[in-house]
Amino acid sequence: MEIEHMQPFVQETINTFEVMLGVKPEARELETKESTDGTYDISAIIGISGAGTGGVVVSFPAEVACKIVSRMLGEELAEMSQDVSDGLGELVNIITGNAKRGLVKHGLRDLSLSLPNVVIGKHRTVWRSKDMPCLVKRFFTSDFGPFCIEVNIRSNG
Repeated sequence: MEIEHMQPFVQETINTFEVMLGVKPEARELETKESTDGTYDISAIIGISGAGTGGVVVSFPAEVACKIVSRMLGEELAEMSQDVSDGLGELVNIITGNAKRGLVKHGLRDLSLSLPNVVIGKHRTVWRSKDMPCLVKRFFTSDFGPFCIEVNIRSNG
């Protein structure tokens, strides 16, 4: 995992939140994730294949996930539901699809993205390979609270 691969995801996370939700998330520390446990309660996941292999996880506390999707839909969602799951899947799909264009600048052309999957449960195991580090960027917004994006991509070229 090259640190440059993280930047398009950070930028597109900020852009997507600003455009879709009217909130600019504050980027916090960048860290390497050693644990295979989930970071927060709910995670939206997209796999990457082709010129690069790996995946992207956007992870939220349950309360934050409900607030975000409530804003997206314009209606109050106070607990986990299919609507929250679908909304988070769409959010990670938008972030990853837009970040894919930025990865071309770093030599990762012809990437294929899986359909989003949403996993509920903080103690789920992340599927990353042992030999592929995972970078985590934490964010915070005053409107919603904390969330993070986890990226682990290896160039196949």
